[in-house]
Amino acid sequence: MGADTYLPYRLENMTDLYCPDSCGQDTECCVCENKRGWQLEGQVVDLHVRYTDIRGSSIVYIHWDDSTHNYTRLSHVNGRLRKLPANICTFPSTVELELDNNEIENLDGIGCLVNLDSLYLNDNNLEIIRNTTFRNLTSLRNLYLSNNKIVSIDPNSFSLCCGQYILNVDISRNQIESIDVTNYALKTFCRLSISDNKKNMKTSNQLGFKIMPDEKFGTGGTIDFENCSLQSFFNYSDFGLDSWNKLYKNLDISVSFTSDALTCDCNMAELLSGDIGNIKKFWKQAEEYICERPPELNGTKLTDIYVTYPEKQDLLICNITEYCPRKCHCYNQPSHDRVVADCQGQGLTTMPKHLPWGNGDRLKLLFAGNDIQHLEERPYLGRISELDLSGNRLSHISETAASVLPNDARLNATGNKLTSLPRHFQNRSPATLVLGHVLLSCSCEDLWTRSWLSFRRYEDSPTSYICENLGGKVITEADFSSLKCYPDTSNINIILGSLAALLAIIVVIILARVLCYPEIYVIYRRKLRRVKQSQGFKYDAYVSFYDEDTLQRKWVIRNLAKHMEKRGYTLFIPVRDASIAECREEYIRSTIGRCKHFIIILSEKYFKSSDQGETTQLVFTQFEFNNMWKVYQNDMRRNLVIINYDNLSVSEINNRWVKACCRVGEVEDFTERQGLLLDVIEQKLFPSCRQYNESEIDEHISRYDFNAKLVFHGKL
Repeated sequence: MGADTYLPYRLENMTDLYCPDSCGQDTECCVCENKRGWQLEGQVVDLHVRYTDIRGSSIVYIHWDDSTHNYTRLSHVNGRLRKLPANICTFPSTVELELDNNEIENLDGIGCLVNLDSLYLNDNNLEIIRNTTFRNLTSLRNLYLSNNKIVSIDPNSFSLCCGQYILNVDISRNQIESIDVTNYALKTFCRLSISDNKKNMKTSNQLGFKIMPDEKFGTGGTIDFENCSLQSFFNYSDFGLDSWNKLYKNLDISVSFTSDALTCDCNMAELLSGDIGNIKKFWKQAEEYICERPPELNGTKLTDIYVTYPEKQDLLICNITEYCPRKCHCYNQPSHDRVVADCQGQGLTTMPKHLPWGNGDRLKLLFAGNDIQHLEERPYLGRISELDLSGNRLSHISETAASVLPNDARLNATGNKLTSLPRHFQNRSPATLVLGHVLLSCSCEDLWTRSWLSFRRYEDSPTSYICENLGGKVITEADFSSLKCYPDTSNINIILGSLAALLAIIVVIILARVLCYPEIYVIYRRKLRRVKQSQGFKYDAYVSFYDEDTLQRKWVIRNLAKHMEKRGYTLFIPVRDASIAECREEYIRSTIGRCKHFIIILSEKYFKSSDQGETTQLVFTQFEFNNMWKVYQNDMRRNLVIINYDNLSVSEINNRWVKACCRVGEVEDFTERQGLLLDVIEQKLFPSCRQYNESEIDEHISRYDFNAKLVFHGKL
């Protein structure tokens, strides 16, 4: 069987594969070069077609001397079949169907061929591919549907049952108008050809498909989009991701893509923003892509924009219409991570009420040459990186607007009629304000301006601040003595105010640390709570409660455990699961460390006992809590669920940490929320590690004695 050149190989649920020795440890090689045992052993015999009517109906048969066959194949090309042979299911061991150049219109009944390895249906009349067509053909590796009349393919049509994927798919030369991301984002494949399809073919994501951060797709496979006349690339958002770099990281594929009318827009800017090595591996012809649009980039190689002409990156933009003011031009500009609104010379008399959002958070506003007289507060001012109001009739900037404008934003207001400045400008560097010549009627209230310019290095300012009524001198040189002003103490006031505020903050922090630290810590943990997949943990949760109480034991085993374990959560309940042969202290400490979360059933006797006979159990629950809390504090992945079983008030709880949880609402009330309690607990433990089946849970409960007490060797 050629065992010296091929070794057994498993791919997902395909266990009858053999990989060439020459592949070594190369996964991509084994995926694409493997063979099946029947290919190496030659155990395949031919089926033959007999037509039963003139409409292309048929049956297949096998020669009597081939009746001891192991596998069969059917090769019938250039025929007049309009559907599969009527009795094809009587040959379930069929491994190949070669039916090119027939008239087949549908694939009804093909699901019975569970051993089918290769299906050749090029040059037929298929129009629609459903996601159920190949679902049960878990041995299918090769699918060739080139040159049919296919216009529609359901999402997930090439994903087989049980996590299996078709390795080679050819749907080229059809009439496909849209291809869903689930049909080319395959975890395992070698080659997918979508070339020579409908002009202006689009990509879609009908099911909201999303790649998880640690998922890998592709195994080095190639996707062929040749001659599809795509005018732009598919986007990373089609895969549920938020950047091209993440797409390059998660998809181990190569894309062959050409276009005779490529639009070089903001999507291109993001596409080429990652590592150049990953880009060239992902896009096979990256160095051959030439822009047609916009006109300024016509004939320019896409890679040259980043290597030879980096200044042209500013032209990779996408227009935005939503919230863009009438007559204005708004666009995304990824090269500066901003949105630009160009409203120059459009006769605006006021600042727009709203402006668009884009991929960038910052705004560049070009409002020169309008008739704007006042700069008032607007919801977008906090996003501005550059504001050009030159050549307007601006006479007033409100204090509110000045306070919202970012300190690093550049304001150009030359050629206006400003006669005063908002005092909030004293928090900015004068270098960010390009105001031309500001003619002030200086008064004592303007002393802050002189102090600000002196303190902030006036020589760096591109603006002249002139006191018209004080000899037309620059404000830093003007003589205010004639105004009989009190000494300017604005800088001292600023410093003293800052020191007072700092002192107040320190006092508040110290008081909060002394008086409210537990509550602050609990709120802090709640804010940082994250949903993460359980890894490295044996149990989803450790359940701690006063197990001398029979009613509590029954509720924990029959209600809590059954509900959670039926949904796949693994719980450790000491009274049920602990090994009695272990030293109690070390065993419990070790088990707590292997639990991701902790559930505490808080009762009157959890932290205190009413008689001497319960002291041992009290010590045990206190020991459990101390160890759980220590692990919880040291690991941000863990969560703590406290259930107030006896409806205790804050004053009845003598543990400071549990009392803090109760004060800030991190304790679930047993009596008032019992109908929703189990769902609340499940939400706080999500996601689970594994799935129990119902019989396991019922067996767990039926074999437990609710009157039994747990006994360990050793003591606390």
